[in-house]
Amino acid sequence: MLLQTGDPIGADSAKALYVGLVTDTGSFRYSNSTPRAHRLAAALIEAGADPGALYRLLFANLTPADLGTLQAVLAGLHHDEELGITWVTLGVEVVRRFGGLDEYEGIIDHLRNCQGTEVAILLRQLESGDVKISLRSAGAANVASLARSFGGGGHEKAAGATVTGELTEVTARVLEACRSLLAGPPGSRS
Repeated sequence: MLLQTGDPIGADSAKALYVGLVTDTGSFRYSNSTPRAHRLAAALIEAGADPGALYRLLFANLTPADLGTLQAVLAGLHHDEELGITWVTLGVEVVRRFGGLDEYEGIIDHLRNCQGTEVAILLRQLESGDVKISLRSAGAANVASLARSFGGGGHEKAAGATVTGELTEVTARVLEACRSLLAGPPGSRS
């Protein structure tokens, strides 16, 4: 809409809009990476958005705490090859050790990128004792329906919930529900 008005876009606005476009399209990897999205990106670059600088700001500025958390995640990686579930749990001790990071969403991308993954799950114990569940679909699974079954929400490809309970118990419940979702009705998988 903004580009259709023909009004010039300032560099600061172009940068902000470009960041929104890059994050919404998963760096132009998701199905919403249409020709229109690329034309919009081109117009924003022409208006002053610097893709290299914005990439470094968004994705290439990991702290030692970020890397420590990633190390803990990868050390505890689990993968169900039959159904394509990749998951990890982060106990409160990991959060305490590396700091109460606000942004764990980048971690789940590593899980989703694991070969053979249909659903990626990050279960993180909060200081309150609750468990935050982040879900991503790398295939046809609708993770929003899974999140809703735990009182959460989101959309088909990215969803989450916060659940009261002990980490291992919540993990078992989430995995059971995910396996049911992926297996479908009895006899539907061969």
